[in-house]
Amino acid sequence: MSRSTPARCRLPQSSFSLNIVPSRLVWVCMLLSLTASQGSQDTLHLSTCTYQVIAAPPELLPGLRRVTEEYKGIELKIPGSRSHETVRAASIVGVDSEICPETVADEKGPEDTGDPDAGSWRLRFEQRSNPSDDSRWVSGEQRGQFFVIGYGSAADAFYGLGQLLTAKAERDSHRQTAGSHCDPPHDFEHRADMTMIGMMLDVSRGKVPRVATVERMAQMLALGGFSHILLYMEDMIQLEGEPMFGHLRGRYSPRELQEMDDAAQQYGLELIPCIQSFGHLEQVLQWPRFAKMRDSRYRIRTDTSAPYNLLDRILATLAASLRSRRVHIGLDEPFGIDAQHAGGENGAAHRQGVVRAHLKYVAQLCKRHGLRPLAYSDPLFRLRSPDNNYYDLRVPPLEDEALEDLPEELDMVYWDYYHVEPRHYMTMIDKHAPILHRWGRGNGRQLVMATGAWTWNRFWASLPWAFGTIDAALVAAKDRGVRQVFTCLWMDDAAEVELWSAAPALAFFAARAWAPLSLTRQIVQEHAAAMGKAIAGVDARAYIVASGMDIPPGTEPGQGTSNLGKWLLWEDPLLQHLSLRTVTINISTYFADLADWLESANTARDSSSKSSEDTHEVAPHDDALTFASRLAHTLALKMAWQAQVRRVYLDGDLQQMEARVAGQQLQDLMMAVDGLWQKHRDRWLAQFKPFGLEVLEVRYGTLRSRLETARFRLLEWVASGGADKVEELEELMIDPYPHLSLSNSPTLCWGRAVTSAMPKADPVTAFPPGTTILPSKFVFKLKKMKDSFLDKFKARCTTRGDMDRTFYEEAETFAPTPHLITFRLLLALCLLRRLAPYHYDVSQVFLLEPIPEDERYYVRFSKGYIHPLGYVGAYMKKALYGHRTSGRLWSQNAHRFMTDHYPTLSRSTYDECLCIGWIDGHLFIVLICVDDFVVACVDERIRAQFQIDIMSTFQATYFGVLKQFLQLKVDVHTETRPT
Repeated sequence: MSRSTPARCRLPQSSFSLNIVPSRLVWVCMLLSLTASQGSQDTLHLSTCTYQVIAAPPELLPGLRRVTEEYKGIELKIPGSRSHETVRAASIVGVDSEICPETVADEKGPEDTGDPDAGSWRLRFEQRSNPSDDSRWVSGEQRGQFFVIGYGSAADAFYGLGQLLTAKAERDSHRQTAGSHCDPPHDFEHRADMTMIGMMLDVSRGKVPRVATVERMAQMLALGGFSHILLYMEDMIQLEGEPMFGHLRGRYSPRELQEMDDAAQQYGLELIPCIQSFGHLEQVLQWPRFAKMRDSRYRIRTDTSAPYNLLDRILATLAASLRSRRVHIGLDEPFGIDAQHAGGENGAAHRQGVVRAHLKYVAQLCKRHGLRPLAYSDPLFRLRSPDNNYYDLRVPPLEDEALEDLPEELDMVYWDYYHVEPRHYMTMIDKHAPILHRWGRGNGRQLVMATGAWTWNRFWASLPWAFGTIDAALVAAKDRGVRQVFTCLWMDDAAEVELWSAAPALAFFAARAWAPLSLTRQIVQEHAAAMGKAIAGVDARAYIVASGMDIPPGTEPGQGTSNLGKWLLWEDPLLQHLSLRTVTINISTYFADLADWLESANTARDSSSKSSEDTHEVAPHDDALTFASRLAHTLALKMAWQAQVRRVYLDGDLQQMEARVAGQQLQDLMMAVDGLWQKHRDRWLAQFKPFGLEVLEVRYGTLRSRLETARFRLLEWVASGGADKVEELEELMIDPYPHLSLSNSPTLCWGRAVTSAMPKADPVTAFPPGTTILPSKFVFKLKKMKDSFLDKFKARCTTRGDMDRTFYEEAETFAPTPHLITFRLLLALCLLRRLAPYHYDVSQVFLLEPIPEDERYYVRFSKGYIHPLGYVGAYMKKALYGHRTSGRLWSQNAHRFMTDHYPTLSRSTYDECLCIGWIDGHLFIVLICVDDFVVACVDERIRAQFQIDIMSTFQATYFGVLKQFLQLKVDVHTETRPT
């Protein structure tokens, strides 16, 4: 199939077809689980379909063997062994050197025919030079009974294998019956214009992964399309002669570093060490041994040789332990540097000069050990901002002069985890233009981009926010030609997070890095979910739901994103100052429902795993949802108890306090806390070194002891007959963070929405006798954006128009709504006449028109609404939602607008919503659907004049070329319109 020939993919049991170009074939086919089968009677359940690797270069074999050990569903066959051990599903043949098909044919048994009809496909791995450049590349194509995976690097080869596993799992999920045919893999070709697709793992704040954990992560990262692992260590390195360096922190020995490097290397991944050479060194500088190197609590001095001698030894250890010739030297967030910098010649230098001189010296140290350094770029921007703001758009772009005294081999890293608009990232990348365009190719200085998976300061990764920021960042990176990217898993504040909760974010990061820029976020995200399910056994939907731990109803993830679950768990049970943010939400019920949902999802996954023929070995991430469910359950009990204890105390209900609140209810909460702590501890010790766990257990211990004290205090109050006071509960609850909570609390947001929705009418304190009085009510809705993030709180005041006994003609009652066939006619005319359809929306159309005096009525305010001035209703002089006059009046107004401004247009006798005619010799069409106007024309001047007319008459919004109408998605491709 030539690359320019369209390919047709067909969904199983469906006649729907989709034309796509072959470069995108594998993405769409994998996403939609497309198969080549035309029926079920000739199909074979893919749990018995095998892939047999008959040829692979020696460097792939260690990794291939490890893949077969970690996954059920893989059959391992080694030529020359006594028997072929069958483990299930796919097969990998490992050999010590590259072999040919004939050799394998001699070795195989009678049951192993290599025939698709027998349920197997032979795989060959062939390393080839990239036909274009040094970007990442992998392909798969069928050659007879063989399927050949061509690749550029070892990491690309494992990514190709991961895509086969993904496609196989997707096809397998759609199989209903067994037969005798094994469908071939789909041909594919993936290109990523990236030389680095990496993950940075923070091991400096506790939760130091064991070597086996790093190896398991490396395997899944390679299968998912990553090429690099960056290990952020700070002082987590054992240095000879420096016993206090990384003391009591779980530091890695040189041998452990070598073992992790070997683990990554067997999958073609490069392990890059990351240290700090300037700031963020408080864990080192706290010891008296390093006091003379300290300029501030967390930053070293630059006017003495001692810190540089220490850095030299760190670099020497890393260079001797790891294969990578790159090292990340940090330099982010250089806070506190000023002209009074302590001591020596640098003390009189400008603060930018301090950083430049330091960078230059550290780069020389790296060069001495054959290492190429990377450093964060924010000092070059922060120190020029009056607000010390990295993302200050007022700061001008870097100039060539600013880089002249920096080593050319120093790569700069632009990090940004906080924005969801690609335009922001593009602007910041443009500010790095000299780095990207002057030295962006070859061995010169390069720009690297870092995103974040939002794992820090929380128990569970904020996946919705991570998806938004990663997507925007990588779209901008691709658009601007940035070729090295990685995403960060930071572990700030004691590494409380469930590490594997970030798996969907990592899958999405890799999928977006590999996907063509033209693919939408939804397509990429769905493919990432399928890839995560096949490779890591992760249910992306359940993991995203678990992110709701921090995003209850009425809140929105964002910069400074909520980590409410953490706040509420550690909040003191008696000194409640954070729960006030949740007073308008039945938060305990919300957490209880979340816990039940997660438990059901976990149970369903376990049942599916037991019955499936193609599952993974038990892995550390398998139990992540159990932890999330227990956390939600504990929060539900704690929030219910905290709400009840204050109410019961203030009511003076001694019996209820003794029997329930200080009795069984509190006991259940304490048992839940114990269970959550034990699960957290067990998962930690199974995957990570014990260092750092003590910080987490201090928090659990504090919560447990405070609950014991709460029981003691409450029972003491009961014993005194209520005479003694529980002074903690006497305190008034005040929100200490009004700028974060109350101003954006659901109560006030709904209040503002109700105020803005009140009808613009004459308020009354009483209703005259004998008048028409209609009840009203408010309709509430949480408006969401395309990414399911909260957009706004919306309220609408409506009247019970059905209770108005006034008679109206049925044809005059409703707003203009066209027939569907009229819309189809419009599209046909657009194609035939080369017209472009444009979309306008008019706001509040049912509130615009005055009501005739003989049709006016009174509205009684909704029950529960109290007007601040005591009004009970309003006399309606203008239309209101819900009344039958509103649609009729708007219809008259809309057609009056068309008649006044465009008298030459004719209204269709079949459908009065369609107006069509000629203006200045050009066809002009207007279709009205309630408050939407679709305008079709070929002359831009006519459209511009229409825009002026409608916006000067109504409160209208222009949405550009039509994209959606009558709940139908419309794709307009102007370059392919017929002549």
